[in-house]
Amino acid sequence: MTSPVRAGGATDALDHRFDNPSEELLWQIISGLTASHNYFVMVQHVPDSSEDGTYIQTAVVADGLFTVEYQDRDLKHHFHGEIDNVRQAYEVVVACGFRHPEWGKCSPGSLKTLASSPSPI
Repeated sequence: MTSPVRAGGATDALDHRFDNPSEELLWQIISGLTASHNYFVMVQHVPDSSEDGTYIQTAVVADGLFTVEYQDRDLKHHFHGEIDNVRQAYEVVVACGFRHPEWGKCSPGSLKTLASSPSPI
């Protein structure tokens, strides 16, 4: 089921851009990621000056493991965590990108702060 709230856009490692991707399209993108080729996708909220710099991205790292990175406006609010499988990576990205109620349960407390560290992705 597609949420009435829309993610603003998505960009993958091959620089393919997707305006207002649906949850179904994000599943196709995320489930198609590979460690050797198209390895990440970044999803941003609908453009809003109060949310500049806010995004979530996921990348496949190896053996079906994923990393998820979230930034809330600036580098002082930058978090990441490891995810065990593609379904969980998709659920976290969609929960954030579409502002599902469950996003509050997994963000950002369960993601490690990256405020002073470079992004691993």
